[in-house]
Amino acid sequence: MPKWNEEMYEDDNILVEVIDDYIYTYYKIDHVTKEIAENLIETRLKLFPFPQKGIIDLRNVQWTDLAAMKVLSTDDAYKYYTATVVIVNSKVGRLLGNIYYRLIDPPYPTRLFSDIEASLVWLSKITKEPIPKFNLIKHIEEEFTLNQN
Repeated sequence: MPKWNEEMYEDDNILVEVIDDYIYTYYKIDHVTKEIAENLIETRLKLFPFPQKGIIDLRNVQWTDLAAMKVLSTDDAYKYYTATVVIVNSKVGRLLGNIYYRLIDPPYPTRLFSDIEASLVWLSKITKEPIPKFNLIKHIEEEFTLNQN
């Protein structure tokens, strides 16, 4: 059951924290299907209908269906974003994702990273603003550190 308050949102697929016009989205799932992609976009557009900077954490995602990739490349998928960083779980994932983004050419600055700190530094340079301190990012990073040891 989806849960939402002024700063946090959670459903079966994602956890989201919002600070000002920055939105951190952590994908809890390991496989993105077309239906999930459509639902994610619909949810974001409904809950956050304003210009936003996205921090999209895909480190849990192991696979995205081709049909889902097509959905995630539509105008609605880009709507309201002014800049995004995407965090993936490997350097190979980052390389493949950057090739994908070069091919589809998003209408705003976008870059993939395998390191969340580096992604936030890059986003700060692009936006010329300090990145807010997300509680969820801190929590997720602690979980990843525990799981890797």
